[in-house]
Amino acid sequence: FYQNGLLPEQRGLLREIAMELQSVRRRITDDDASGRSNPPLFFSPATSRILLPAGIPVELSEKIANYEKEKSLIKQELRDTVYAQDKTFFTRTRNREIDRLAERQWPRIAATEELAEDIRRDLAVLPEQPGPPPPPPLPAALSARITTFLSSRNELRAEIVRKVEVLKKQFPFLRVQATRNATGGVDLKLQVSQRDESNEEQMKALRATLTAFNQDIALRQGQLRNDEQSIRRDFEATVDLGSGLSAAGVLDTYAEVLQRREDWSLYGDYQTAMLTPGLSAEQRRLLYDSGVEQLELPLPNWDLIVIQVVN
Repeated sequence: FYQNGLLPEQRGLLREIAMELQSVRRRITDDDASGRSNPPLFFSPATSRILLPAGIPVELSEKIANYEKEKSLIKQELRDTVYAQDKTFFTRTRNREIDRLAERQWPRIAATEELAEDIRRDLAVLPEQPGPPPPPPLPAALSARITTFLSSRNELRAEIVRKVEVLKKQFPFLRVQATRNATGGVDLKLQVSQRDESNEEQMKALRATLTAFNQDIALRQGQLRNDEQSIRRDFEATVDLGSGLSAAGVLDTYAEVLQRREDWSLYGDYQTAMLTPGLSAEQRRLLYDSGVEQLELPLPNWDLIVIQVVN
């Protein structure tokens, strides 16, 4: 990636090569030789990936196949050259060969970018755009209540997690206990391990904090249980039992859809950079890098290596 003379596009392709090698190694380690039936397509900018929708037109499928084929050939030539020049003793010789490769590959890389733009235009007019699936069809009022209930439940869970993390940093002996409630669900309660009560003043302050927090949690969890029971009653009263839908199944499906919608929203800049026609290559790269940074994804192992630049 840091080799002198490479084009920005070639550096991105080298990262794709590393990601592909890592994926192959992982499948071998996991004894999964079959792979996925519909693996994500490496698209443009380099390292961006998209799951293609099913049933795309034949003409578009052919364009995508040509794009994949040409890009793979470019990456193979790039990889072979970089590997071969790794063994070259003289830096000047290695740089000269990389410069020649960049000059040789640039027209082909530009052609694949034109093909990628053509694919974007075709994807933009498909009747079924990529995105999270819609929830099961329900009366609007009931659907809104379910959404509000699930959002409140998720908000409480996230708040508990944040609170626990803060308190555990201050008091490592704090522990979390899950208890069953009357309806069979799980409630959370923060408790202090008795054997670690060393500082009475500190423990007194902590107990007061936990008491207030647990009371608030219990109140909100009780309200959520009441809301859920009310939703189940209204569901049974308004939804045809012959539809095959159940209250529990609908709540689970809505929860999954809401989570996927939230995840989808995090990829806004990522997808704009990858799929919006008309942007320049530089605009795509800047927007894509910003989107990846916002996602705060964990770095792969090979990215944890510190590169030291020596004059």
